[in-house]
Amino acid sequence: SLFWDPALQSVELASGNRLRRRTEYAYERRNCRNWFQLMRVLVTGGAGYIGSHTLVELLTEGHEALIIDNLSNGHEEALARVKLLVNRDFDFVKGDIRDPEALDLAFSRFKPEAVIHFAGLKSVSDSVEQPLIYYENNVAGSVKLLKCMDLHGCKKIVFSDISILNWS
Repeated sequence: SLFWDPALQSVELASGNRLRRRTEYAYERRNCRNWFQLMRVLVTGGAGYIGSHTLVELLTEGHEALIIDNLSNGHEEALARVKLLVNRDFDFVKGDIRDPEALDLAFSRFKPEAVIHFAGLKSVSDSVEQPLIYYENNVAGSVKLLKCMDLHGCKKIVFSDISILNWS
């Protein structure tokens, strides 16, 4: 049987052993091995499936995060669940990467050291039906993000290209 101890943020087994939350392990790793640098990371599309899972890992490892998402494919509920999982807070801006003013404000206030870019449309059928919308979001939006990064001296980016292949 399991006994939850909220003060310890752990689960104690009937045998007396403790199962600790992932955040506790990350804290111990950070304090024992300072081989990596904690960063301020801006995550575009962070309310989507891949973005929210990446956010869990970033926060678990001790990084600070700011999420920018227009919620066209993401959900605020995913962000609420991330907060519950990692027991840490982070900022969320409902905004679009195609909006230079929203990007500039986010970069000015948060001052990210790196960007992880997941804000892309991915439906093959929609991209065939509405190619200009996909171009505007995926290409022009990414260019606006890169220009804002350059303006604010942010030189690190992880770009996620989600390609869907149709094997016939």
